[in-house]
Amino acid sequence: MKKILCLAGLGSLFLSGCLTVSDVNGNDFIKAQAVTPQPSMVGFWVGASGPYLNTLKINNDGNGEFCYSWNGKNVNGKLVFNGTEIIYQSGEKLEITEITDNTIDAVAHYYGTTKYKFYRDENLAKSSTFCQNVFKK
Repeated sequence: MKKILCLAGLGSLFLSGCLTVSDVNGNDFIKAQAVTPQPSMVGFWVGASGPYLNTLKINNDGNGEFCYSWNGKNVNGKLVFNGTEIIYQSGEKLEITEITDNTIDAVAHYYGTTKYKFYRDENLAKSSTFCQNVFKK
């Protein structure tokens, strides 16, 4: 019985990782069609995912940029809002679950269901210094 439970646990661990690999390999970013977001979604947003401090810039046309920093690693790239998800250029996705004037709630379906909250930050006050410099060019 212990062997069956162990195998089931290992199987679910491997399957949960497949979603990340298939998303990145499929690279839905290239095929994604940007959709005009509701007006309250347009602008700058900041949130944490684990130790990473993320800043999102969502434009009127549904395209945008992301930026994150942690432990000396700074990354900037493109994103697309397809009407239900934010898709990063790496292929990773955030499913949007709720939008208000001041928050965006999202879920990443990698390694279980991880919830994220982004807060409006039009003056980039909570963004990392690197991201402030990227977006204030």
